[in-house]
Amino acid sequence: MNRVRASSSNSSTISSWIIRMQHRATDFANLAAFTLCPMDSWPTQVKLNTHLNSKLGSKVVLNIEQWTSLGSGGFVWDGARRLAQQLQAYEKITSKSSTDNEQLSWAGQNVIELGAGTGALGLAIATTLGANVTLTDQASFVFPTGNGTTLKPNRSLLQLMEINVQNNRKQHPQTQPGQQPVQVCEMLWGSRDPQILAALPHQTYDIVVASDVLLFQSAQSDFLSTLQQLSKPETIILIEHT
Repeated sequence: MNRVRASSSNSSTISSWIIRMQHRATDFANLAAFTLCPMDSWPTQVKLNTHLNSKLGSKVVLNIEQWTSLGSGGFVWDGARRLAQQLQAYEKITSKSSTDNEQLSWAGQNVIELGAGTGALGLAIATTLGANVTLTDQASFVFPTGNGTTLKPNRSLLQLMEINVQNNRKQHPQTQPGQQPVQVCEMLWGSRDPQILAALPHQTYDIVVASDVLLFQSAQSDFLSTLQQLSKPETIILIEHT
């Protein structure tokens, strides 16, 4: 019996590893095509099954601009698509502060997305789950190298997110009474700049989300520092990593 269980466990692990490698291969193939694209704008769509929310119908389509001049940050990685779709199965989320696994509605929760890029994941949460969402990313590229190399393109990730917010706000009005409009704010991981922190709608958040943000290991300590800064004891953190 133990041998059967071990075999089953090993098969499951191998299967999960293969699926993950397939996801990575797809991501990098798509990113290569995106990077080599001669056009600066490459629009895409994020399609969500929203069977739990009858007000929106069975499907919601977000139209997302991608800008090739912004590199990988201007691209919708599949991790964002997967997490956005997975969350559609959970109209409520388990509270960390409750001893009886209290279920909290997403509606009205203050949610921040770190490393939002195009803002696709946060927009999906705001549109389909009714949360108050803040999208954040760096204003210009700051590569995690020893000398802190900075590249300032003509347009920024913040501008890209603002355009995607505006475009989808017209198509998908707020679904919950009192829901706050999606906010776009600058956030450089590890930063203690008081102006950047003061510009956030909230100093701490109920839920923090991120997808495919762990690629650069040298940036992970700053990422953890920002997580701690924005969290309270009951904060829920959801990270999708391919």
